[in-house]
Amino acid sequence: MNFKFEEFVKYVHEIYAADFSLEEVKEILFLEDDGYNKSVPESPQKRLLLRRIILEGKKNDDNAFRYDRQLFSGVSMWVADNLKGKSTIFKAIGFALTGRDKFTPLVKTWLKYIALEFSIKDAVYSVELNLTGAQLKAAVYASAIDSIEREDPIKSFKSKDGLAEFMQELFFEEFDYYPIKRVQASQPSINLSDADLTWVSYYSSIYHQSKDYGNLEIGNQHAMVFQMLLGLEYTFSIHALEAKAKKAEREWSLKTEQEKSQSISVEDLQKLRNGLIATNEQIVKLRTNPEKKAIEEIEENLHSYQQSRETKRQEKLEGEDRLYQMKTAFNTSQVEIKEKQDSIQHGAREINKFRKLIIEYQDYIDSGIFFNNLEVTECPHCDHEVDKDKRLLEKESKICMLCDHTMTAEGNDTEIWQLRIKEAKGEIERNQLLSQKENQALINLEQKVKINDTNFARLENEVLKLETDLSELDQSIKAAEGNRNQMIAAAEGDYFSKFENLLEQKIKTENQIAIAEKQATMELDNKLKKKAEVLRTGHELMLRSRKKLGQATLSELEAIMLSQLHSLGLSNYTRVVINPDNFVIHYHQGNVVNNFNDISEGEQLRAKLALYLSLIELDLEKGLGRHPRLIILDSPTKEEADIHFVEGLKKTLLHIEEKFGEQVQVMVGTANRELTSIISSAEKIEVRESGQFVF
Repeated sequence: MNFKFEEFVKYVHEIYAADFSLEEVKEILFLEDDGYNKSVPESPQKRLLLRRIILEGKKNDDNAFRYDRQLFSGVSMWVADNLKGKSTIFKAIGFALTGRDKFTPLVKTWLKYIALEFSIKDAVYSVELNLTGAQLKAAVYASAIDSIEREDPIKSFKSKDGLAEFMQELFFEEFDYYPIKRVQASQPSINLSDADLTWVSYYSSIYHQSKDYGNLEIGNQHAMVFQMLLGLEYTFSIHALEAKAKKAEREWSLKTEQEKSQSISVEDLQKLRNGLIATNEQIVKLRTNPEKKAIEEIEENLHSYQQSRETKRQEKLEGEDRLYQMKTAFNTSQVEIKEKQDSIQHGAREINKFRKLIIEYQDYIDSGIFFNNLEVTECPHCDHEVDKDKRLLEKESKICMLCDHTMTAEGNDTEIWQLRIKEAKGEIERNQLLSQKENQALINLEQKVKINDTNFARLENEVLKLETDLSELDQSIKAAEGNRNQMIAAAEGDYFSKFENLLEQKIKTENQIAIAEKQATMELDNKLKKKAEVLRTGHELMLRSRKKLGQATLSELEAIMLSQLHSLGLSNYTRVVINPDNFVIHYHQGNVVNNFNDISEGEQLRAKLALYLSLIELDLEKGLGRHPRLIILDSPTKEEADIHFVEGLKKTLLHIEEKFGEQVQVMVGTANRELTSIISSAEKIEVRESGQFVF
């Protein structure tokens, strides 16, 4: 149901009719992007499901690794000692989903590739992160990981900020999130921070580290994240009106303070003018100081040296990068030259082989006229081998070596030998053409290598010269800084401090004079104050409306949370109450009422899980809210956890698996091996021996 903005404006206008017209009230209360209808309680009925994670890299011991793991709904677990890679997996997931990495410096040196496949309802996405270079290369695909080589990405990125912006747009659109306008309480200016609540803020409701378990708040934004995950009506308009009201109040406060300070007598005004004259005279006197000019000249030279050094430093870095590329190209060309040379040699051998075959085939043709393709190698009478010389003599004399009769020529079929000669000639011609082509390619490569060598030598000399130039510039900068510091130390009366104070005094006096001269025509502007009051009234009215409309939702959530607490083994909790004004949660244990920070450490994680599981259950059963239904627990037991806490956590995870099953995804990384008993499916658990890394 659309918000009745016109009726809202009329109602507020009746209160402030003496100060504003109806159109003015409408303009004051107007919110862009249909702000009054932006927040809806109905769930988008979507979930975020992680499906596969791939990590690749090379550790300091030069051992390359590839970690490829399928991910599933329900509870999954990684079990390994602390500092053995569990958190790296979760941080890689967070990097792919938010564009913000939380890796340690050591991990950044060996992690080179991340791929994450996930789905939102029926849509499948894959994020690919290439970390091999100094600059991130990333891409998002609308397909599974196995298909990304055959498809173009939705979008590619060369920076973390670009990826973060795209992922925020994606999740904001899919889950109906939006940035909330907000003004910092300590903010001295009147400018708004209108995107303070980002996708990274909402992701904090998914990823939980051990250091977070004793704190229910998400930074200083708990109340706003809570409101967004609940999907309460008018959330956007409430914060937008409050931000506009704070801005108007700040403007009115600054103007009031300014106007109060403007009261000044005629005598005091004349004193200010005389003081300004004296200040200007001192400034002129200081500006003609010869020491000042000398110091300014040194400062200019020093600035020029520093600019030249930075320019040459960049040129040197670029030159070194080009040298590396040219060396790589040279190595590649050497491999290609060797391949061409081998190919040419192989062709020569083939040509020689077929030339020999042609001679042999021709010999068969010539001899076959008389011998009908029959060549006797053994005596048919005694089985002894016939002497080769005797056979050659037979061919030359045309007298049979067996019966001594003269042999006459036979009309033998020589076509098969002619065909073989033709084929051999064809092979010779083919290999000759191939050798010519390879030889030309070889010549081109050798010319290319020669040019590369010449350019490499030239560029290497240029880089060496840049190193010399940088060294000379460093010496010049050091000398200039020394001269400047000596002159400043020797300057009498601390010139710079005096000059700065005089300029500050001049500006202050000029402002005081300008304000005083306008004093007679200035009146206190109460309209700005009234504008702030209009906005505060609108803000209060929206708060009351949301409190009324959202009470049923909060009551549902309170009942679900109490049930969850009991299911998680906290049966001594008798009631849960959520303050509708500040969204602080109160936990009742009989007559004792505690905030989250008052709960024992062993119960805090379960209480925190109860909140997020209740938000998920509110979505699943009531169709309200917008939690992504994904929870990541990094080291939930910690080292100091007692046996009661571990047992409580086991009950919690079993409860999640049994009640929610395929509707949620909970991923746990722990060093506590007692928790392994709750996972019954082998594909959902990965256990490493003591001292062994996950990957």
